[in-house]
Amino acid sequence: MAKVVEVPRGYYARTHEERYRAIMGSGAAFRERDMSEYVRPAWREFVAATELSDGERGVEMGSGTGINALRMASEGLPMVGLDISPTAVSRAAELADGWGVDARFVAGDMCAAPFRSDVFDFAANIWTLHAVGEPDLRHRSLVEMWRVLRPGGRLFLHNEASREDVDADDVVTVETNTWNIGNRTVRLTRPDESQVEVSVPGFMPEGLTGRRSLREHVDEVQRAGFEVTRAEEQGVRPGPDVPENPMMFVLARKP
Repeated sequence: MAKVVEVPRGYYARTHEERYRAIMGSGAAFRERDMSEYVRPAWREFVAATELSDGERGVEMGSGTGINALRMASEGLPMVGLDISPTAVSRAAELADGWGVDARFVAGDMCAAPFRSDVFDFAANIWTLHAVGEPDLRHRSLVEMWRVLRPGGRLFLHNEASREDVDADDVVTVETNTWNIGNRTVRLTRPDESQVEVSVPGFMPEGLTGRRSLREHVDEVQRAGFEVTRAEEQGVRPGPDVPENPMMFVLARKP
């Protein structure tokens, strides 16, 4: 049974920022070309199912270097991206200038989003929530997505899935003074197509997880107040920068 991790205050902000500093410092392009091939089909289903139309405003919680929000903005959807890493936000803003779309990026915590309530038509969380282990933080982030959506607003979630249910009562605490986390080496591509190996902080200590099974994910989305309209697991093919675990997407709406 996978275990849930409980980490000290500032853990996610620190490791996420260190990760992006290492990647940007290497000159690599990290998820900057286009929306992942695993996300695109689910996104297309979301657009069709919810009948999103030009001008509807969206927010991506955990936007990283911004490629998903930029792709959405290129489809006529004004976007705001929120990320806990200032380095990622800075890079996303640079990319936005090149895309010439209606998208802006701000630094902040998705568990306490710096937005007014009931302002967005849809919210997205892509490859972010699976990096958060604690049930209370996961719940807070989903509640924040619910809060910033207007009534009738739609939610698009796409994250790694666990192959088994996670025992949320089996919590392992990471010591504040050690952080108990190691680096991992990833191979990335520079704009000139050359390859570079980069040592970056892992998201979690070995053996611990922020992933949930599809059933558990649906349950936590419903507990946050959403009505789930579709939930599906996806397989993946091994490849560079592709998660080893199955992916899942959940479509939901705020009543």
